[in-house]
Amino acid sequence: RLKTEQEKLKTLQYLKVLNGEKISGAPVIDDKPAYLEWATWRALLAINDLVCKAYESRRFPVDHDFYPRFTAPGGGSDLVIEYKEFVLIVEVTLTTSSRQMSAESEPVRRHTAEYVKQFAGKEVICLFIAPNIDNNVLHFFRDAIWYDNEGKECRVDIVPINLPTVIKIFEHIYRKELKRTDLYFLLKSCLSYRDALKTPQWSEHIKESIAQWMST
Repeated sequence: RLKTEQEKLKTLQYLKVLNGEKISGAPVIDDKPAYLEWATWRALLAINDLVCKAYESRRFPVDHDFYPRFTAPGGGSDLVIEYKEFVLIVEVTLTTSSRQMSAESEPVRRHTAEYVKQFAGKEVICLFIAPNIDNNVLHFFRDAIWYDNEGKECRVDIVPINLPTVIKIFEHIYRKELKRTDLYFLLKSCLSYRDALKTPQWSEHIKESIAQWMST
C-alpha cells in the first residue's frame, strides 16, 4: 500500500499524464486503459483501511514489478474495494461522448447490481471515472435501476466524476491526510438530491458537493 509521499506523487503523475497533461520527465504509457485502472487502484490504496487484501481489490493482473499487465477482464468492475462501512466499486474508462454511452451505461449498472447482491447487507457505491462524462450516461446513472433475471428491481448508487476532478480529489485527500470515511461522505453528498434533480442539475450538484468538500 502507498505510504510514502514519493509513491503518492508518482501515482498522481501517472494520472495526470493519462489526463493529457504535459509533465517533464513523465513516464511513457503504452497501455493507457490498463494504467488508468492501475493508477486509480494505487491512488485508493493510499487511503488504507481496507477490509480486503490489497490484491483482492483489483481485477487486473500485475507483473513482478507490480505494474499492470493488461486491463481487468469482463464480467465485473475494475476495482472492488471493501471497507468496514461500505464497498467501493470503481469503473474507469477513456471513452467519451457517444462511445461512452454504448460501452459503459449498461455494464456499469449491471456490475454494480451484482455486487449489491454479493455484498448483501453492506452499502455498495460505484465511482465511475472518465475523461469527461457524457450527459446521456449521467442520465442513466442518475436513475440507475437494474432488473435481474427474476425481475427483481435493484436501485444502484453510481457517482460519475471526470478524471481531472478525481485527480484534484486525490490531491486533497493526500494533503489533508483524509480517511475512507471522508471519501464516503463525499460520495454520499454527490448522491444526495439526485431524485429531485434533472440530469444537468445533478451534474452541477456533484460539482458543488466536491467544491464544498474540498473547501473544508
